[in-house]
Amino acid sequence: MGFLLSQLKNISFTRKLYYLILLLSIKLVLVVGALAWVSWLGQQEARQEQSVQELNETIWDSVSRLQALNSTVHQYILHHQTADRLWVEQNLPLLQNAFTRLQGEGLLRSSSAHLQESLQTYSYRIRAVFRYMEQYGLTPEEGLQGEMRADIHRVEHLVNDVPEWEVQLLLIRRNEKDFMLRMNMEYGTAVKEQAEALLAAIVASQDPNREEMEQRLREYQDNFQQLVTLSLNMRDSIAALPRLWGAVAEHIATLRDEMQKLRTAERVRYEQATQRLTWVLTMGLILILLVTGALLSAIFYGNILK
Repeated sequence: MGFLLSQLKNISFTRKLYYLILLLSIKLVLVVGALAWVSWLGQQEARQEQSVQELNETIWDSVSRLQALNSTVHQYILHHQTADRLWVEQNLPLLQNAFTRLQGEGLLRSSSAHLQESLQTYSYRIRAVFRYMEQYGLTPEEGLQGEMRADIHRVEHLVNDVPEWEVQLLLIRRNEKDFMLRMNMEYGTAVKEQAEALLAAIVASQDPNREEMEQRLREYQDNFQQLVTLSLNMRDSIAALPRLWGAVAEHIATLRDEMQKLRTAERVRYEQATQRLTWVLTMGLILILLVTGALLSAIFYGNILK
């Protein structure tokens, strides 16, 4: 400071005044620039915060719809309401697209990709269950159920008071219902054996309706074999849904954690930028104040000596 004052003694009063005005101007520019920088940082932070908030809302909305979808799938399996199936089919691609877009977010890219992968597997199994259910028949009059029902009812109608055949038909229907209820192959095998025994008896008979009964019974056998395969596939697919949903739920939890980290990282970044700006501004103002003080001292000191 003393060295600076000794150097300023040799400078004319006009030049000292010029330097003082220059420093004050620099100080003003620095303050205005700092304020503008703070304002710009604030706007950037507001835009970034809005973007993060919108992203967070997108995630929560998608997660809520995903949970509703899982519940609706189970409702459809239990109650076979067409509206539930349509809602699931409409929302599945929307959810997949939503999580695909999230893969563009840096911090969320990995967790979004894993969630998207598990959701695709879950969606594939849901569609398989729906397809199996439609082929199986949502009511006793639809699908394979309906075809089997029509065939066996026709055979029952054509049987002309043959007690042995009526008993065999009764056993076939009973084991059929037990299989459909329990998915136990013991009942499926019983249906096959009883249908073959009845078919052999019909073929060997001289019944006037023999040919139609044979045709209908053979169609029933074919449809029942398809239903057995379909039932087992449907059972396995439905049983797999909770496990697949567990994987989806696990990745949802990870995505939520990553989202929280993203919000925290944005706040830390803004705070660090603000701290750096504050430090630079403070150091600049201290330096300008020191030089300004030296100039003022030199001006007044020089005037007093004169």
